[in-house]
Amino acid sequence: MITIVNHGLGNFRSVISVIEYLRKDVVITNKPEDIKKSSKIIIPGVGSFKYAMQNLKKLNLIETLNEQVLVKKKPVLGICLGCQLLLNSSEENKDINGFGWIEGEVKKFKNLKKFPSTHVGWNEVLTKDDPIFKNMPKKFYMYFNHSYFPKIKEKNCAIGKTNYSNKFVSIFKKKNIYGIQPHPEKSQKFGIIFLENFIKHDI
Repeated sequence: MITIVNHGLGNFRSVISVIEYLRKDVVITNKPEDIKKSSKIIIPGVGSFKYAMQNLKKLNLIETLNEQVLVKKKPVLGICLGCQLLLNSSEENKDINGFGWIEGEVKKFKNLKKFPSTHVGWNEVLTKDDPIFKNMPKKFYMYFNHSYFPKIKEKNCAIGKTNYSNKFVSIFKKKNIYGIQPHPEKSQKFGIIFLENFIKHDI
């Protein structure tokens, strides 16, 4: 079973429609018992880093997710805000800790020459070899919509980069943990292949 974690700040409808297209046994949940039964976990999200982590704490999901990801080693995929939550902290709310599964901080786009502070639209992702990119080219386009980006300290975890005034890490991986800043569920062909690789194959 694929579990989509409902922390109250997510683009769940578009994510679940793609996952259901690829595989039927998927559930959106905020119940620890469902997450414990799952084979893989997806953490989507749009909105506030602070409120997402606060909601996860109120729902008693942080301990459950830590156990399932760090101890049970279940594959997890964070999408957009969900990918940012995997880091230690965010400039958006410095007093709130993220999961800290990936060493790094979420940064705000600043001082961009000729670029809006919000990165919206299609942009290219340049990738490294990884099973998550099976049947995909080295370069492909995905849909972005964000004002903050992950700045990871563990450089070897970066498997995808995108240029928006400057290059930033748009996809990262650490063992069973994946994060993707763009929205694969909105990225048509290559977004669907990416999600299919995550849910259907050993990664």
